Amino acid sequence: MKKGITLINLTVVILLLALIAGIVVYEGSDAIATTNKTKFAIEILDVQTKVDNYYMENGKYPSVTQVTFDVSKLKEEEKTQIAGETVASNSITLYSIDLNLLGIKNTVYGNNKNSKDVYAVSEITGKVYYINGIKFNKVKYYTLTDELYSGMSTSILPKNYKEVRKEEVVFRVNRLEVGKEAVTIDVMVPSDATGITVTATNSITVASAVTEGEYKKYSVNASKVTRNYVVTVKYTLDSTAKTVTYTVNNVDVEGPGSSIYMVKYSGYTVIKIEPNHPEQVAKIKIDKGNLTKEYFSKYGKNVENNEYTCYTAGTYTVYLEDLLGNTTISLLNVTII
Repeated sequence: MKKGITLINLTVVILLLALIAGIVVYEGSDAIATTNKTKFAIEILDVQTKVDNYYMENGKYPSVTQVTFDVSKLKEEEKTQIAGETVASNSITLYSIDLNLLGIKNTVYGNNKNSKDVYAVSEITGKVYYINGIKFNKVKYYTLTDELYSGMSTSILPKNYKEVRKEEVVFRVNRLEVGKEAVTIDVMVPSDATGITVTATNSITVASAVTEGEYKKYSVNASKVTRNYVVTVKYTLDSTAKTVTYTVNNVDVEGPGSSIYMVKYSGYTVIKIEPNHPEQVAKIKIDKGNLTKEYFSKYGKNVENNEYTCYTAGTYTVYLEDLLGNTTISLLNVTII
């Protein structure tokens, strides 16, 4: 029999080489996609963090112009990304972000190359979106999902945090969440410092120190917010005694809202008070006259079951106070029939 490579053998070898090449190309493409996915996650996290910080410091978003984001073509697995948004006519309203206000330059995405190549923020949820979206494994990503975040390095600063450095102390501050939750702080003091004390006003507790790298971490437990508060850190480093403070001044400062209406009966009128968020209201008081917040700090009649009966006509003041100490005063002109 003649020795050598037959046509069948050659065909098999070619097929095997093609298969191997295909696997290498696929794995290489998958690795590149994973890298790009991580790059996108890191960039949008940076934008989200700086937008949160800007809002905390300025009370508004660094928005420019209104942008309509069409969500009609989102797949079911992509719709979770717009959770909490108000959808009208298959779109949500966002506002493009001025990256210059955030000190962000040379981004890979959001460079205004076209109308969709922008980062935009929702003034309802505070979420940052990349309108154009990035597609990985048949799913398009528009915002920082939990999946994107969990795929990044654990050394990345936790979501919704900002860092403020004063002297050698780092205050790692969690932003004010939707729902008026606490602003919490991790106080990072160099491990070689001595005589360290960390205290907070308004009876807010501070956890004992735990070691984290080159720092001692003190967590300020503000799980029950009462008011804005101040954290004071005292320590000695290189034989120098120092004191630094951080003020949490963005806790909810708005008085509680409510619906107030009167029901008239023969000889008396019932005032009904319905707070918008009853679980956040600490006090409801009322009294006759045009009265002030200072008056109600000592006087006034407590309103039971959100109703108060008036037997005499005149001006009445309704006073509401929430768990954060914010107040709302409303004047009513009561008539009796």
